Amino acid sequence: HGVIALSRNVGIREARGEYIAFLDSDDWWKSNKLEKSLAYLENGKDVVYHDLLVVAKRNQRVLWRKARTRTLKIPIFKDLITNGNALNNSSVVLRKKILEDIGGLSEDRSLVSIEDYDAWLRAARITERFQRIPQTLGYYWTAGGNVSNPKRTIETLDVIEERYSSEFRGPAAGHGISWLAYARGRAHYQLGLYGDAQKYLKIVSRREPSALVSIKTYWMLFIIKIYKIRQGL
Repeated sequence: HGVIALSRNVGIREARGEYIAFLDSDDWWKSNKLEKSLAYLENGKDVVYHDLLVVAKRNQRVLWRKARTRTLKIPIFKDLITNGNALNNSSVVLRKKILEDIGGLSEDRSLVSIEDYDAWLRAARITERFQRIPQTLGYYWTAGGNVSNPKRTIETLDVIEERYSSEFRGPAAGHGISWLAYARGRAHYQLGLYGDAQKYLKIVSRREPSALVSIKTYWMLFIIKIYKIRQGL
């Protein structure tokens, strides 16, 4: 029915094992991924994840680029709120009980493409035992049935901010607004809505983004400036 969480929740309910591993249909793992993940889980961790190698659209050529994760700081929930999603969905393995305790993945249609982030936030309310594995154990394909698109990104960001409004508007908001503004600015830029994109990207530039985000932000602002000059705006 267009809601991926529906089928995933069926799989979670039918699973008989102690752990659940997520894998999107167009991604794949290295042969030792589960072995490495289980080593951490059996040592007391509840949620484990890792980087993925990005694969090009054409001829499935592996790029020398990673879909990077980051090590989360305790409190995990605050880190996820203030810095955004840190987990690649196809890298995550976690205890089935965690998913049961949070009621599974949200089947709310307004969260399609961001239901994983919502799940990690809810999981972080009940456990701090998240572990980033410092290895690249899978591949992320950049084409195919990816449900994300700029328009949907804007819609889902609005929904997630409203759902966790007290956290986004609380003491952490000064930091949290930076990644939200960048995501919104980038999505508006991709849609060619340069006025809105510029508004959000200027918010990012006034914060202290990472070096990579800073470069991307100023590049988009530069392109917007050139566009406006050419349009006589």
